[in-house]
Amino acid sequence: MAATQQTSGLVNLFPQGTGAFVRRRLAELAGVALIAAGAAGGAALFTFHAGDPSLNTATGAAVQNMLGRPGAVTADLGLQIFGVVAALLPVVALAWGWTLLRQRALSGLTLRLLFLLIALVTLTLAMAPLDRPETWPLATGLGGITGGLAFDGLARLLTQIPVTLPREWLGSAAAVIGALAFIGALGFSRRDWLTGLRALAGAVVGTLMAVRTAVIWTTDTVRRMRSADPLDLDGPIAADVLDDAEAVAPAEMPARRERAAVDSDSKPDKKGLVARARERKAAKSKKALIAPPAAKPKESKAANRQRSLDLGGDGTYRLPTLDLLGGPDVIQGPAHDPDKLAQNAQYLASVLDDFGVKGEIVKVRPGPVVTLYELEPAPGT
Repeated sequence: MAATQQTSGLVNLFPQGTGAFVRRRLAELAGVALIAAGAAGGAALFTFHAGDPSLNTATGAAVQNMLGRPGAVTADLGLQIFGVVAALLPVVALAWGWTLLRQRALSGLTLRLLFLLIALVTLTLAMAPLDRPETWPLATGLGGITGGLAFDGLARLLTQIPVTLPREWLGSAAAVIGALAFIGALGFSRRDWLTGLRALAGAVVGTLMAVRTAVIWTTDTVRRMRSADPLDLDGPIAADVLDDAEAVAPAEMPARRERAAVDSDSKPDKKGLVARARERKAAKSKKALIAPPAAKPKESKAANRQRSLDLGGDGTYRLPTLDLLGGPDVIQGPAHDPDKLAQNAQYLASVLDDFGVKGEIVKVRPGPVVTLYELEPAPGT
């Protein structure tokens, strides 16, 4: 009687429903653990390498398994014992973990474990008689050690029966039984299967629609590219490019800086005196700035002396002199006004200054076609 009162008093210390809350949290924690274990097992099997150190392989080579040495050992044991059927174990762990997270309970655990055992034995039995591919890295068959033992035991049992059954029938029957047992081990309800099938169908339909859209877009683009003129800016291809391009504002011409006019009637100040001094200096150096045009080459004395061709002969016939021929037309170059050249030099210097090019034009060399302005950059330009 005292023990009963002590127990009821201890229970009253916690609020009502605490036990159910703790059980739900533990179920969720177990679900997360199963999902993590399933993901880790799948990664270990997927990255299995026969040369990794394990219980069956002693080597000092670096481990290539994603989970390191524990993953290499786990994957080697799973494939040695169950063969390729070992890949079903991570799937079952993921399914049970998802069920615990969603329903916070895993009903019929004993029955699920029994179905899982039947699925492993029958599926390894179905894989055992199959020929090993060249890429299979283990000495055991595709059914592993379990499949080999189960197949040998079944073969000895069938020898006691007078009826001979083909190996293909045995493998097919074992595969069907194993598939049904695996479905039972997953423990999904009818509603879960319908939901999964709907999700799978939606994913397949979405993928097919995406592929169809990509094919239609590619075909239409290729057709337009073949039919469009590459130089037509109003065409569909150019329109797509121009629509995607960013709008660029037109470039503005640099504003020309206005020169301050000097009022000659105003009272001269220091700035005015400096400006006038600069003008006088510029006028004096104008002649030095403008280079004289190249002098016309003088006519040689030999050209003046040779007025007729000396063709020899007895002198009875005298050829006409070359004076009868007309001279070449004189090419008159453009007239170069020193004031205009100096003004152009100043304007060019101001334009360059607007663009950030500092310097002084030290020489202007006029020519018949091109006028050369020699610019001496300012220090640091």
